[in-house]
This record gives sequence, structure tokens and C-alpha cells, in this order.
Amino acid sequence: MTTALDPFVAEVLDDPYPTWARLRIEQPVFRVPQFDVYLVLRHADVMDAIGRTVELSNNLTAFVMVDDAGRQILIDAGGGGGVDVLATADEPFHTVHRRSLNRPFGVGSMAGLEPQFRTMVAERLAATVPTGHVEWVHTVSSMLPIRAIALVMGLPDSDHERLKLWSDAGIELLSGFADGARIAQCMAHVADHVAYLGERLTSAEERVEHGAPPLGVIDTLAAAVLAGEYDADDAVSMAVQLVGAGSDSTTGLTGSCALHLAIDPDVQQLLRAEPARIPAFVEEVLRLEAPFRGHFRHVRVACSIGGVALRPGDRLLLMWGAANRDPEVFTDPDRIDLDRSNANRQLGFGWGIHHCVGAPLARLEARLAVEELLASTRSISLDPRAGAPRWVPSLFLRRLEELHLVVEPAV
Repeated sequence: MTTALDPFVAEVLDDPYPTWARLRIEQPVFRVPQFDVYLVLRHADVMDAIGRTVELSNNLTAFVMVDDAGRQILIDAGGGGGVDVLATADEPFHTVHRRSLNRPFGVGSMAGLEPQFRTMVAERLAATVPTGHVEWVHTVSSMLPIRAIALVMGLPDSDHERLKLWSDAGIELLSGFADGARIAQCMAHVADHVAYLGERLTSAEERVEHGAPPLGVIDTLAAAVLAGEYDADDAVSMAVQLVGAGSDSTTGLTGSCALHLAIDPDVQQLLRAEPARIPAFVEEVLRLEAPFRGHFRHVRVACSIGGVALRPGDRLLLMWGAANRDPEVFTDPDRIDLDRSNANRQLGFGWGIHHCVGAPLARLEARLAVEELLASTRSISLDPRAGAPRWVPSLFLRRLEELHLVVEPAV
């Protein structure tokens, strides 16, 4: 079925930033009448909304799908249930869920995994860079994150392909481009994912009870279940969310990093000369191309954001990508600036209590991917034969579908 793209959706799909720049001035809290959703576009208003944890709920209560006529429509998802954990949970449940994960996803825990992640990237590049051509998304961007999150979770590396299939299906449900038949297929994949992780959680509970060495975060979740912090259904839903977000957010970030290296030879040259500045580059790419376009909020208490009165039942979409290019906060916002003094105000991984728990993992993977790409090449550019880089059609995700690079091997 061909999707009858709404003109506004078509306008903002591949290059939304000119539209966001115009709306930040004209209608910074912009109601999309087709979906009856308010887009919050200014940095100050997004920060205001993030802090309103009483008036605004993180629970996922709606999603966009394609109806039988090929039109994109907003569907009421009801809210509540298994999906409302971590990123979509409200207090007090969010803090309970988050508390058990802060340490295993902390910077210190991630640092110990760096050699294994670096090897994953280096092996893939060693097989492709000598040919002079790298299709970056499938070579590194899609492979590294799912193998990395599997390792962190304590899941077999041999399962990474089906984990990728399942996590992509879960994310596609929120893309706004799935019709009824595709939603049914995706739901079947999600059910398989839930069953798989349920079995792994049961095995982890047995390991924990017998004092066996933990394999990863799945054992952390099992220990919390056994301690009565939350139940097994919540633990499985958390694992599903961690695998999905851990895969797709970093796929988007690493893809955008390679794109900006290829289109900005001055930055590429600077990073080759000063690799210590790669973390600042990753932060700027995260600001310029937030891996998730935005996240929903559901109004439960009447309030006002950006001068717009909101009623219970209204829905907002906090637009990270728009806020991250707000010139009121970031000077020359469409340009990479490795010396940006307020880079830490970017919202690529959210902010506040719902700041992405996997942010240290994603930053580590992106840094290693950039380091290895630069170390294995003398130059990187877009392959003119492949046409413009293509983005995955999604209202939720900001991720490249393909990225063809011409590379000159380092040796």
C-alpha cells in the first residue's frame, strides 16, 4: 500500500530543520491538526515541559498508523500496561525501574567493555575498507549497537540477528508508516521478543538464586524481581525497551557521525590531527541529529506551555531535534562547533529524570566507531554514484537507511 503522505509530514521527513526554524518563530507550540498533536519546538518550552512531571505523563497513549485508505491517522493506545516502563513510566514507578539500572549502565561499567566493542568495529572495517567502498549503515551502524547491547544484557552474540529483527519491529510500530497488516507482523515479532526475553529472565533468576556469576543486565533485572522491586512482566518489558532503544538510538547516532565526517572535510581533517576532540564531535552530531525526533507527553492536568493552554487528554511531542538547533541557546546552531561552550545543554538523549539510561553506552560506541573509521582510512567522502543518503521513513526515529562512502585505506 502506498502511504498518502500528508503535505506537512512530507515537508519534515528528510530535512525537517528549515520548517522547525520557521515554526520556532511563528508557532513554537504548533498543533498538527491532522494528528491533533502539539509539537513543542523551542528549547525553553521543551525544558519547561520536561519539568512538568505532575501535569504531563510519559505514558504511551497513542501512535500513528496508516489506515486502509493509505492515510496516516492517530490511534488511541489506551496507555498503561507493559509498555509503560523506564522511558514511558511515570513516578513512582520510573524511579524504581531506573534505580536498578544506573550502575550497570554507568560510565565505569561501560569502560570495561571498550576493547570488545572496538574489536567488533575494527573487524568489520578490515573486511570492507580495502575495497575502497563502505556501506556504513549495514557494515557498522546496524551491527555494532545490537551486538553491544546483547553483550551488556548478557544475551548470546549468536542471537544478535534475530534481536535486531525484533527490536526493529518494535520501533517500526511507532514509525507512523505501518499499516494494519504490517502492524500485525510487527506485533508477532514483538511477541517473539517478549517470549525470548521471558525465558532468559527465568534462567537468570535461577542463576541469581544459586549464586552463579551474572551474565549481564538480565541478571540485574532478575535480582530486582527476586527482591520484590518490580514483577517479572515489568522486567521483561524493561529488557525489550533496553534492547530496542539500545540498538536504534546508537544506530542513528553512529550513522549520523559518519555522514558528517563525509560531508565536512575540515572537521574530518581536524579530528584526524586531534583525535582527542572526537567526543566533542559526537556531542555535536548528537545535537544536530537527535536519534529520536521527539518523545510524547500526555496532558493529565490542565497547564500552559509556551503560552498555549493545554487540557487533560491533549498530547505533545517534545521535539529534541528542533530544540537542539534553537539559536536562542546555540550560536550558529546548524554548524558543528567543537568548542561549543554549552554543548551539554543539547537534548539528544532527553533531559531530567528520563535522560536516557543508555547514554554512556551510546556515546562510547559512537566514539569508537569514529576512531576506528578515521584510523583505518586516509579520506572519507560520499559515494556520488549512490545518490543522496536516505533516511528511514519514520515520525519517531532519525536514522539513515543507507550511507555509501568512498574511502581511501590508511595502508
